[in-house]
Amino acid sequence: MTDATPAARIRPIETLAGFLSAAAIAVALIGIPYSPIRLALPAFLIAMACVMVGGKFHRLATAAVIIAGTSWFVGMVIAVVLEHEIW
Repeated sequence: MTDATPAARIRPIETLAGFLSAAAIAVALIGIPYSPIRLALPAFLIAMACVMVGGKFHRLATAAVIIAGTSWFVGMVIAVVLEHEIW
């Protein structure tokens, strides 16, 4: 006998959200030594949009939000302590 239930398909927007989450993590981590407001803050906003999509990659998107927020905070602390530009 074969199973009559349809296979769970991943919507294209979920795949895009997964790629954007991975890109947001990379950009946020690059933003720590450079300019945290220019890089980590937009990465955080993109990660938040990916969380709203949900779907199969929701754990990756949640991790992207946490990493981007932490990267922004650490980047700001480093910029203030070392007197680098934040903008």
